[in-house]
Amino acid sequence: MRKKLVYFLLLLALPMQAQHTIDYTIDSSFKSYSLEERLKPALIYKNAYNNAQSKIFELSDRITAILSQNVDNTLRSELTEELNNLNRIQETLSKSGLNPSINSNLNQIQLNINKHVISYNERIKKKEEEEKRIAEEEAKKAAEMPKSWSGTGFALTSNYIVTNYHVIENAKSITIQGINGNHANKYGASVIASDKNNDLAILKVNGVNFASTNIPYSVKTTTSEVGEEVFVLGYPLTATMGDEIKLTTGVVSSKSGFQGDVSEYQISAPIQPGNSGGPLFDSKGNVIGIVSAKHVGAENVGYAIKTSYLRNLMESAITTNVLPQSNKISSLNLSGKVKAVKNYVYCITCSSTDNGILNYEGSSNSSGRTYNYPTTNRNMSNTLKVISVDIQDNQTTLTLSDKNTDDDDEQYLTLDRNAYIVANGQRYTLKKAEGIALSPNKTFFSFTGETKTFKLYFPAIPKNATSIDFVESSDSEWKIFGIQLR
Repeated sequence: MRKKLVYFLLLLALPMQAQHTIDYTIDSSFKSYSLEERLKPALIYKNAYNNAQSKIFELSDRITAILSQNVDNTLRSELTEELNNLNRIQETLSKSGLNPSINSNLNQIQLNINKHVISYNERIKKKEEEEKRIAEEEAKKAAEMPKSWSGTGFALTSNYIVTNYHVIENAKSITIQGINGNHANKYGASVIASDKNNDLAILKVNGVNFASTNIPYSVKTTTSEVGEEVFVLGYPLTATMGDEIKLTTGVVSSKSGFQGDVSEYQISAPIQPGNSGGPLFDSKGNVIGIVSAKHVGAENVGYAIKTSYLRNLMESAITTNVLPQSNKISSLNLSGKVKAVKNYVYCITCSSTDNGILNYEGSSNSSGRTYNYPTTNRNMSNTLKVISVDIQDNQTTLTLSDKNTDDDDEQYLTLDRNAYIVANGQRYTLKKAEGIALSPNKTFFSFTGETKTFKLYFPAIPKNATSIDFVESSDSEWKIFGIQLR
């Protein structure tokens, strides 16, 4: 009695079509089969029915997920039709039960979905390639057109001028206006030394001597404090704001710049395109920085390169000290200071066309020594590798890589901003990092096995150094000793 009841309930759980099929197969010989043998056709049918139902749900979910994305109308139309086909199959399955054509149709829909997606990807690839081709053609045309741009610079002694590297980068001619307060005359300039990594360039004016012995300000190379009042002079947006020198004021907001860059100050004095290369004065009239950039999207956040990096560039390229040393304006009010120094702050105009004005007379700090994949005596990390060590007159660049060997999706890199190298027993602290965030910020890995390469910039080390050590911090496993420079 218990067995008959189970058998009856199983039959009731199946669609009507299945019950008809089973009733049709029961004959007199069937009565001699065991209960398991009698139930086997019903169980096989039920499994097949459930598999078909699951496949309908799976394919429907896949189509819905794709349609939720930003796909083109062609793929949207194709997949909508396949979804309608699935709905019709679902209706047939519910009303009439399973038949051989249902599985065949489901397999065909699956093949169709794959085919539609592959075709879509090929269309997108062709579209991207065409857009890239058009963009490259437009960029080529734009590059062939003459361009001009402007920035600011200020006087050093002996007819030298300092500005940003990005102001004179790719320039085929450079002209200076405002020498001795005269904006009508333009003078050519030569690039004496440049430092791309620290965004600095030293120029020398051709064909005129300005009163560099009477420069009223001094260049202060010690670090200024947060909260110190500062002012900026420069020639921003000359096309719309005119060629009269502009003044803005603020304070030193931070002793580190963008993403914790220790080579820069963050300042609150408003700056605009064209201010680049201009002087940042403290409240006493000492130049403490070279204005370099503004933070787009943030109100009154700008950056200036510390003058200690200008001193490094000067010492590597010029035999004499050309930094002004005497401050004659410390007792003047702000208006008096501006009046005294404005004739030593110049408008620099650059052009992509060659008019014979620009010459490169000095070093761009491109010479030096590079050691690729140097050997090491001891590496405390299993994943940190030394790619290269580049030693220049003005800085040392360490290129490293680290591999994500963890399955955790939240793995990241971060670097202590006080990381340092040691050469000949002397410590050289990190100036800047590229490709890795400085603590507490983080650079996340995208996947397990990914390798990230990054560059660390340190002050110049002695030329006779034969090895260096790299240490992130005392409690970090990132320590590499005996990096060989040979």
